[in-house]
Amino acid sequence: MTTHTPGPWQVEPWHYRDERGTVLTICTDRDAIAQVCDLWRGGEPDEGEGEQTVNARLIAAAPGMYDALRELVAEFDARDRRAAEEPGCGGINETGGVALARTILARIEGDQ
Repeated sequence: MTTHTPGPWQVEPWHYRDERGTVLTICTDRDAIAQVCDLWRGGEPDEGEGEQTVNARLIAAAPGMYDALRELVAEFDARDRRAAEEPGCGGINETGGVALARTILARIEGDQ
């Protein structure tokens, strides 16, 4: 699997010269990763902190969320292995949250 650009990622605004609005760039200290544009659905840009800003922050948080999901699944698997070694215990039941974390990791890693 190809790896993603290492974090941290941050959001940096880029303003149009004619002041039509702002494009938010998700970047590292060296590289641009992606841009989130406001498409002005009603003909006017959103005032204040709009959907564009929240989407950009979510994208910028992706490396940390990926690491957190991997750690969550690894910790669960380690506890499950230890529990399965106890006499009379078949392991720990996987919860919906751990199953969802596995599904998301599979999507990220191209296994699904």
